[in-house]
Amino acid sequence: QPAGLRLFTVQIPHKRLRQPPPCYLTAWDGSNFLPLRTKSCGHEVVSCLDVSESGTFLGLGTVTGSVAIYIAFSLQCLYYVREAHGIVVTDVAFLPEKGRGPELLGSHETALFSVAVDSRCQLHLLPSRECSCVAPAPAVCRAYYCDHPAAPECLSRFPLASLLPGNQEPGHCHL
Repeated sequence: QPAGLRLFTVQIPHKRLRQPPPCYLTAWDGSNFLPLRTKSCGHEVVSCLDVSESGTFLGLGTVTGSVAIYIAFSLQCLYYVREAHGIVVTDVAFLPEKGRGPELLGSHETALFSVAVDSRCQLHLLPSRECSCVAPAPAVCRAYYCDHPAAPECLSRFPLASLLPGNQEPGHCHL
């Protein structure tokens, strides 16, 4: 969708059971409003969603305080911190991609701010894929991409299917 409308939605089951059903993230075709792709984004209830200026990234916050960054074209999870806030995330916003944004990003590809109901704000940085380091061990990739933002800064991005045991889908982080 080069110059068209970009639309993304989250579907949250209206009934929460002991074993809650997953929530879904959907990318829509802006010209005919038909779904392009839908992927599960885990079992945590999504409380907020933001799309980066370029439409490249999606940021999600959850009622349990978790934060995630997805790539918009494939709906693949690139970054996830479980209970980053420990309380409901009320808003997420990407750092602007123009003006001083690129200067503030440094070597990172994007930055997502999250704020919780207690008014505490956090900054989440996604390292650039333009990286000269050696491909890290699967355990390190899993820690970085799905569990904790404090893993090494210099990680190359490559298909995560073979790196993430326990994930049913390639690159799918369980929220």
